[in-house]
Amino acid sequence: MRKKRNSPNPKVITKGYIETYFGTNIERILVPNLRNVQDLEMPYVSHPEAEEVLNNCLVSDDLIDKSLVFTGLTGSGKTTILRHVFGLEKNASNPRTEGQTIIIPIDFNRFQKSSQDGILSNLRSAIDMICNKCGIDYPDLENESFYLYIKKVRESFLRLNPKHGRSTSHKERMETFIDKLPTTFASCQLQYVMDHPANSFKLVVLVVDNIEAFLDSNAKNSRARYLAPIIEAFRLADCIGQRETPTKWRFNMVIACRHHIWRIMKGEFSDNSPENALLQSYITTETPYDLTDPVKVNDIVQKREEVFSQKQRDISKWNTAVEVVDTVLQAMENNVGDFVVQLELKDLRKSMAKMREIVLHKGLQRVTDEYFASGSFNIRSVEQFDLTRVNTIKVIGLGERKYYSNQSSIIPNLLFNESIEGMELFVLLTLNYFLIRCNYLEPTWDNPVSISDFYVAMEYTFMDQYRAFDNFFKCSIRFLIRQRLLLRSADQPQDEVPGVSLEEVDKVENVYVSGSAIVLWRELGKSSALFQLFLDDIWLDEDSDYFRSDGNDIEHCVKYLENLYNAEQRIYNAAKNLSSICAGYYLNNFGTDSICKQLVTGLIVSLDAIIASVEPWSQGRKITAKVTLQRAKKLEKSIQEWEKKRLSR
Repeated sequence: MRKKRNSPNPKVITKGYIETYFGTNIERILVPNLRNVQDLEMPYVSHPEAEEVLNNCLVSDDLIDKSLVFTGLTGSGKTTILRHVFGLEKNASNPRTEGQTIIIPIDFNRFQKSSQDGILSNLRSAIDMICNKCGIDYPDLENESFYLYIKKVRESFLRLNPKHGRSTSHKERMETFIDKLPTTFASCQLQYVMDHPANSFKLVVLVVDNIEAFLDSNAKNSRARYLAPIIEAFRLADCIGQRETPTKWRFNMVIACRHHIWRIMKGEFSDNSPENALLQSYITTETPYDLTDPVKVNDIVQKREEVFSQKQRDISKWNTAVEVVDTVLQAMENNVGDFVVQLELKDLRKSMAKMREIVLHKGLQRVTDEYFASGSFNIRSVEQFDLTRVNTIKVIGLGERKYYSNQSSIIPNLLFNESIEGMELFVLLTLNYFLIRCNYLEPTWDNPVSISDFYVAMEYTFMDQYRAFDNFFKCSIRFLIRQRLLLRSADQPQDEVPGVSLEEVDKVENVYVSGSAIVLWRELGKSSALFQLFLDDIWLDEDSDYFRSDGNDIEHCVKYLENLYNAEQRIYNAAKNLSSICAGYYLNNFGTDSICKQLVTGLIVSLDAIIASVEPWSQGRKITAKVTLQRAKKLEKSIQEWEKKRLSR
């Protein structure tokens, strides 16, 4: 009988004395919001490269209007940078002026009626602002000067109703115009006030953000579903851009969106519609600025500590909270923050929330709650925290559960977790194929890897034996995509994850290796932490001593790895026994290093750390670790000899 250790998997209490004494202050450092920082301004961490690109949109070009698509992963900080560069921090919904520039923000988090309403309401507010500042009569239906302006520069818009004759009043013509073409009407209003002799503004900047917040659920296709706000913005820009004579003012536009929106804009779901033609006219020569790397968690934390420290009443308590946060973030070679950011696909919002959870987690705290009397607490040294690499990864992976589970953890199980016999190594083999293609580096989004090429490579490698492995590789691809270790785009449509169906997965053609996959792969060779977690979630014989009270001790990993090594040899031999050419294909596809080499390296690192420990309670563990280390090194030697033998075939 086979079962998992994590079935059942109850929740455990993860909050301890750190939260009791310093929870509020730690929240100010890691997840500040208006409620817990009161009137304090949000500290901003500079992103010089992105700021330079966006600031260029605040510079008027005498000859052309400019547009910029600003892409970035979910939660990577696009909105924060936009608000800083365009001065929208205090009120992101209202137009503002800066010298001879008027900035019109359109945030679709605030507009749910229609995409058109979202743009028109703020555009009209901007027109009203220009009128008030420059002493211009508002261009409404009653404004005869505005009517004469349209008659001069856009007379065709006054002939939209074929029933209108010579006796039709200008007000009736204008009513038809605004009724049939409201966005075009508003663009004419803007052009009128900007062309007016009394106008002192020379640049209009339209900033469109949070496109994804407005989805048309009744749309017939993905383009119409996601792009209604963008199409409306382009309609406005297109009409403004049709100025027949040179003007003293320019119109610039910034559209911030996620990568999959840009992919749809480029024509993934293109057709022969006028909307698609409009999109193509704007994006065929457009190169978006991609916020590839958000600011680092450590930089955010440092900035918040500096800013909020000036506002604290109890500075001693605040300084201790700062020490708690800094102590935890310095674990894993000062890389906890970046590790979590990669696991969260560079979503800073989620990453900061996860960091708060980690810092407050009882699993990192050596001292029990009962040790402290009410009101008395002080960190005497970092030794009050267990910040070994294995324990830190364990806390990140377990969350609030007693055992690790792929379904509840931020860390996916790279040894798979289904009951399919023989699946254990295929996820790692498949993932390594794609890692090799990207040279173990984060992806460039114009260079995907073909899944079809992967399947073809497997058929060449195993030939008629491929039928024995076909289902394993397909299950591995599905698992890697659903766990976002392989991405369909820089950020998969968030409303489709993780609920993507098998049918949708099987239609995916090109993928990118995520940063999450890269850091997890590297982590396998740095300690036994992931391996120990995964053992909670894999199928083992029920009578295995792993199910005793000693938990996921490292010696069980060595036993399990010995079996994995035998399985890897069998998979390789399936290719080698066909021909030396097939054996060569295998090494080209999966690398000259054994998959098990990465795992045994991490095990040995952790065993060495246990043996080197000076903790008084670790003496018994050290004796066991020395015996286990001999076994692991013997396995390592066997793997090395096998690798040499494969290369000398």
